[in-house]
Amino acid sequence: MDIPQSYKILGDRLVVNNKECQIQFDVVNQWNDGCIMNATLYNNSDKNIEDWSMECSFDFEIQNIWRAKIESQNGNTYKLTNCEYNSVIRPGESETFGMQIHFPGGAEFKKPYDIKLYQYRKDDWYLDFDKEWNRTMIRANDEKVLAALQKNKNTIKIGVIDSGIDYSSNIKVAASENFVTAYTEKNPIFGDLSGHGTAVAGILASDPSRNEDSYQFDNKYLKQLTTEKVSGINPYVKLYSAEVLDESNKTTVDQLVNGINWAVEKGVKILNISCGLEKDSAKLHNAIKNASAKGILIVAAAGDGQTVQYPAKYEEVMAVGSVKCNGEQTGSSPTGNEIEVVAPGEDVTTYGPFEILANQSGTSMAAPQVSALAAILWQQDPSQPADFIRKLIDASAHPLGEPAKYGYGLIDCAYALEQYGTFAEGYHAAGTEKMSLLADNDHTLLLTDEEVVRGYWGGDEHKVLAKNRIAKFGAVWPDRKESTMRGMKDHPEFHGYYKKDYVNAYITMTKVASKLYKDGKFPKSKGDFYNNIKKTANLGFKFHNIKKKEDKANFVYGMALHTVADIFSHSTAGVKGNNRDKLKTKSLTSLCKQWKVLKHGPKKKDGTFYADKNFADSTKCISSRYNKSAKRVCGAIINQAVSKYKTGNKKVFENIYYYKSVKKALKIKKESNKKNYVIKSYGILNLTKYLKPGKNTKLNSVINNAANANIKKVVEGWK
Repeated sequence: MDIPQSYKILGDRLVVNNKECQIQFDVVNQWNDGCIMNATLYNNSDKNIEDWSMECSFDFEIQNIWRAKIESQNGNTYKLTNCEYNSVIRPGESETFGMQIHFPGGAEFKKPYDIKLYQYRKDDWYLDFDKEWNRTMIRANDEKVLAALQKNKNTIKIGVIDSGIDYSSNIKVAASENFVTAYTEKNPIFGDLSGHGTAVAGILASDPSRNEDSYQFDNKYLKQLTTEKVSGINPYVKLYSAEVLDESNKTTVDQLVNGINWAVEKGVKILNISCGLEKDSAKLHNAIKNASAKGILIVAAAGDGQTVQYPAKYEEVMAVGSVKCNGEQTGSSPTGNEIEVVAPGEDVTTYGPFEILANQSGTSMAAPQVSALAAILWQQDPSQPADFIRKLIDASAHPLGEPAKYGYGLIDCAYALEQYGTFAEGYHAAGTEKMSLLADNDHTLLLTDEEVVRGYWGGDEHKVLAKNRIAKFGAVWPDRKESTMRGMKDHPEFHGYYKKDYVNAYITMTKVASKLYKDGKFPKSKGDFYNNIKKTANLGFKFHNIKKKEDKANFVYGMALHTVADIFSHSTAGVKGNNRDKLKTKSLTSLCKQWKVLKHGPKKKDGTFYADKNFADSTKCISSRYNKSAKRVCGAIINQAVSKYKTGNKKVFENIYYYKSVKKALKIKKESNKKNYVIKSYGILNLTKYLKPGKNTKLNSVINNAANANIKKVVEGWK
């Protein structure tokens, strides 16, 4: 077994200052050449002091010590540590240890000085290791694989049948469709209701080279987990996202079938289904048969239980099980004759809510790695049939043991490519059984110590804001019918609509969240909006079974995120159109006339908007309002929430980005540059009215460069 040598524990000793912990020394008994002295540590902070240690200078000999240990002594410098059983000092409490001191008779006694107190808080560490160990295990980093990725780039279409995919610069989605009937409209930033689909897409196709600059968090761990990026197995595919799972990762047969049929209509070559049903369904099987008959390769997670679920159980589908980093079957991966191959599926690093890295587990995380490999193989020759791709993956896998657990074994990207030509000759010449066409895969299997990979994150902030997804639930809640606050025109405060003071709405929600975090109670009623926040939040708490005060606060902070993100959809003016390159062919005069509010467009019979006409929610229509504005503002809000739930701060809006400032725009002389400005710039309606900057020069600068009225004056001047 190969154990990686590059990992390390991060989390330096933290200095505890005298405001957080007061240290007091008391001599309780003294004689001619010695004394008994107690040292008491008072925790004045609002967090545990954990695994404490003390360094000090002391001019006398410590002969004996209790409730603490002498770790080292160098001259008159002592290092004292806790005894493990008393390592934690809770807020408002104290810890006392005693010492027997010896000093020369008649000497003047002096207490310790130059005191430094340290702690190693266990909720502030994480294990830094190779976050792409799964790529190494399936040999996706091999030079042959990296070269093969460059052939027929971005031609293979993959339908991701899941919970949707959050808008991200490093996970490109060609098209998406929502089949969750509880939602008729969602902000693209929160397109993934649960975070499950985004995690799957990240493992499959994320491309760190396409990443925009991340928001810089104050919290060093969140900062690292948003700055670092991971690469999917195959970044060069076209993803078609069918949103069929709700925020609880549940779906219906109809939603699942509708998502599959939509992806088939889009012409995908691969279906990746990371969800399933325990019972067979004729309707579902017919949809699978239809897709298979059209030459589509269907890859599905086997499920996380004792038996393989549907559709993975159908013979038309590749059922994917999961293994740990040491090559053993994961505890949640089912056993059954339907298992075809396996892939890494425990503690795989990918993107969680708000693009914060997280470890995810399950056969759902294994399946996209198989789909990615299938796309790599298909890129070498798109004319090959799905059966060829499927059998080549099977034949090139590493046998791991019992077929009911591992099928043909662990997928191997490099070996599949090495044997591509040989396998193709045999397959097309005789159609012989797959296992007789290739020699056994005898490459060294790269394994990892599972204890090293586990325990990736342990921080409270990450648990609250990402891992338990509570904030994400709050961020999509106002768009769900059960919230009773759906619809920007009926409830503008909850959807960033300029008919109401959307800035104040955001600030009010953060104040409510701060109060909930403090004592679990809502502020006393201050009007209709407060009452509506309380009403819809309580409905959300009940719907998601939220009981802890921290989770309630997190949920309402998510609602504030929703409001701010929606501002860029519902209160934005600019030049509409998803094909921005085509707009460049129009005259400057016609472009200036198109400077209008970006609207959703007409609705279909089912109440949803046409994707190509919904400019308000389209990430292709002035993409910078999402990737360089809305996302950064959301990052600033999360940063506040991590920092002890600060209430709303107008400086959040300083993170708004605009293509050019008004002052610079006025100096533009060349017509092509003016056209480019009109196409890429936009303005937030009534921003001056709602922000009321006063003497805040930074906020004034934002408004002067961004408010719709200011930009429109420049545009009108170019007609």
